[in-house]
Order: sequence, then C-alpha cells, then structure tokens
Amino acid sequence: MAVNAPDSPIQAEVIFVIEATSANSAYINELKTNYIVPTLEYFHGGALEEGVGSGSVYGIVTYLAADCHPGLPVSTYGPFTCPQTVVDTVDKLQFIGGHAESRACVTEALTTALACLEELGRSDIPLHVILICCSPPYSANAGGLVPPGAPATVEQAARLVGERGAQLSVAAAKKLPAFLALYENAGGELHAAQQRNYAKDPRHLVLLRGYSLKERPPSPAPPPAPDTQPDVYGQNRAAVPQPRVPPAPFPRAAVGQVRSNWLAPPRQPHYANSALLTQLAQPSNPPPPTQATMQRMSLAQAQAQAQAQAQAQAQVQAQVQAGPSSGVFAGGAQRTYIWSGLLEWMEKGKTPGDQQKVIKHLPCQVSANSKDIEPELKVDTWPSKLLMQLMPKHLISNIGGQYLKDSKSVLFHLQQNEALDALTKVMVNGFAGCVHFSPMSSPPQCDIKVLILLYTPDKKAYLGFIPNNQASFVDRLRKVIQQQKLNKQLPTPANPTPGQPATMTGI
Repeated sequence: MAVNAPDSPIQAEVIFVIEATSANSAYINELKTNYIVPTLEYFHGGALEEGVGSGSVYGIVTYLAADCHPGLPVSTYGPFTCPQTVVDTVDKLQFIGGHAESRACVTEALTTALACLEELGRSDIPLHVILICCSPPYSANAGGLVPPGAPATVEQAARLVGERGAQLSVAAAKKLPAFLALYENAGGELHAAQQRNYAKDPRHLVLLRGYSLKERPPSPAPPPAPDTQPDVYGQNRAAVPQPRVPPAPFPRAAVGQVRSNWLAPPRQPHYANSALLTQLAQPSNPPPPTQATMQRMSLAQAQAQAQAQAQAQAQVQAQVQAGPSSGVFAGGAQRTYIWSGLLEWMEKGKTPGDQQKVIKHLPCQVSANSKDIEPELKVDTWPSKLLMQLMPKHLISNIGGQYLKDSKSVLFHLQQNEALDALTKVMVNGFAGCVHFSPMSSPPQCDIKVLILLYTPDKKAYLGFIPNNQASFVDRLRKVIQQQKLNKQLPTPANPTPGQPATMTGI
C-alpha cells in the first residue's frame, strides 16, 4: 500500500496541467517522483500496476511559453483509465522553448483542462486540476484575440476552475507569490494549505486541495523567489527556432486551438453524443478568411482546421440524416412525422427605433427516427403551438456539457415563406431557439419543458435537441440568463437593428 493512500480507491477525474518548457525540464523528474506518482497512488488506492485502473479517469494538459507562437501553446493527452499510463506519458513528453521567456501560458492551460473535464462529462465524482510547474503565469491570455467564452486573465481562469466545481492543487519547483494567488483565486484556503508541509524539497511549493500526500516535518526554507519577471509577451525575446508539430484543434471554440492527443473517451454511456455541444461551439456562418490570414496560415494549420470542420459536420449529419425536403426516408433510415402545429416567436419591429414586438408564426412539422418515437417522446402530450425564445448560442453553451450531452434529436420541417427567411438570417448570425412546451389544460402533462432548436447551414436543416434532465436544464438556463442580465451582456442595444430577435425572459 502506498504511503497515505486511502483504504480503497477513490473515483475521480484528475487532469494534470504540466508546464512543458525547457525551464521545467530541470525539475520534472523530482516533481514526478515526489508529487505526480504519489497523487496517482492516492486515487488508485495503492501502488501502480501496468494496465490496471480503479475507476478514476486521468488526463494531461501541457503548456508552453509565448515564444511557441505561431505554434500552439497547449497540448492534450488522454483520457487514461490506467494511472501507470499517465506516468509513461509524462516520461515521453518533450520540454522545449521558453528560453527567452520567464513566464508560461497558464491561462490557456487551465481553460483547456476545464474543457477536458467537460468533455468527460461527469459531475457525480470529484474533479481535480493539478498544476505541475516552475514558471509564473502571464497575467493574460497569450497571443492575439481571446477566443469567445474563454477567460482573458489568469485570475479569471483560476476562478472559473472553482466555479465549475474542480479543485485546483499546485506542485511547483519554486515558491512564487503568483502560485499562492492562483491557488486562492481558484477557491483554495491558502492559510490552511500552508499549515501542511508536503514538499520534499524546502524550495518547492505544494498546495493541495481535496486530497493529501505524505506530510513532512517543517524544515528551514529559503525566502520566496521574487516574482519580478517581465509580464509582457516576447519582451527581450530573441528569435529561438522551435520544432513545429502540425496542430490539431481540441473540439471546443472557447479553448481556441490546442495540439490534441485526446483520444475517444472511455466506453461509458455518459460520454456519448456531443453533437449539440459541437453545433453550439461552431460558428453558424463563419466569415471567409482574409487574404492576409490565408497567407499567414501554414498548410498544416489549414489541413487541421479542415479536418476539425469535417468532423464537426459529420457529427451533425449523423444526427440530421435528412434535409427539410427529403420526406420520411433519409439515407436508408426511416423517419416519421410525429407532430404538426405552429411555431411562434417574437422580433423587433422593422422600423428603426420601433420597440414594438412583432409576433411571427410558422406552420411546422416535426419528424424523428422511427426508433425514437414512443415511448420516449410522448408526442400525444405536445401542445399545438410551440413558443420559441431566441437567444445567443453562447448562453446555451454556458449551461455546461453535463446538461447537454446525450440529447434526443428531432427534425423541424418549417413552411417556406418570408418569416422562415427572416428566422434563418437570425439563426446564422449566432442565435439559437429555446422552444417552450406550454402546460396542457388537462392531464397528462408533457414531460418536455424546453427544446433547443439550431440551424445547420451545411444541411439547410433545423435540428431540435431535447435535453434529458429537463428540470436541471431549465433551472441552469434560468440562472445563466439571470447572470447575463446582471453582467449586462444580453444583446439589447438602444437602437436595435430592424428585424432583430426580441429576447424573452420567461424561462
């Protein structure tokens, strides 16, 4: 039995965030021996064995310094169910770059770690993010524009870790004030953590949260290293050639591009079907790249982007299986019309300055794969009119992957007219429909409260997703909308564009 390991294995999701700069190469062996391996033994419940797991899932996120640009600062590996595989992967990592930098891209790394946890989709077991590092973080996201939905500063990224329910621990080769602040911003009790000494070397900083390692007697420690390194990307940087690996973007827009070695998740049913998440993360109608952008883009980057887009489209096509005009048969799979009625939503008036809301109606039919009809959908309890609220897609994606995975899907067939043209124009500009199922006047009541309606330009089809846990989804959606209203981020300009959707709040 490993020292300080619990009597039985602990199921958890653990993401190791490892600085892969050449600076950390001097420390990685001792950090691995003293902190990574004991952490794996703690969750495994004992000594590590080849090919043996205990129910926990592990992943690795590595990150570089800003001098990696125009390469990608973050890479992912996993997920792994065997802890020994984590050790083997760490042994094979390349530690490169950072020669002209004194900080590293922690903001991007923490954001990517959260995306990995969300991709795994578990919310019923502890979530851990363990930072293994030696260089302080840049204060902000490195390299150009911050991807939509991503935290812009390291403080925001740390707070987001805590808000998502993950516990951040730090094992650093140097005692730097920046790491103390990072731990505290993520929700850690700094004073309590500093009362326990897990550091093998008095120069190390080890702050744990949610688990423990072997405690060591206090020893005289050197004063904290001064955190006076420049916080500007590329300051005093000489050109240092670095080996380039063709990038493969992690499939989440909020993360930006990362070099992905992230495999298909382990075979658990809760990891299946993320077509809804893929659609929410993809721009509905992305603008064409400018000539300057194309000139800057390497062939490898272009190929990787094309591959990622093809994979996203394939996921959606597998769900859609048919366009609006393809009848009840599509690609050999039989579809059946299960409902017909009216779809209603509201838009602003077409005259500039007109605040009058205009009610729009569209005759509509809904079809589904024959295997999905009864008893799951219970269409006999659907109302004759569905009320739709238009809202930015990013609001729905902010709800969280655990509420959106494994959604049932149906296809909406809308009557072609001027109202449909206006709706499509709104949808391709970043909006989604939250379709409400009004209560029936008499029992039985419909189990479905809301449905998410998205437009897929590649198939020219309207695809509806029905979240499984309706009560939790509605509650979470209400909180997201309330938070956005508090932050004044809802799109409610003083002089709305004519025909702009009127966002409703009656969730």
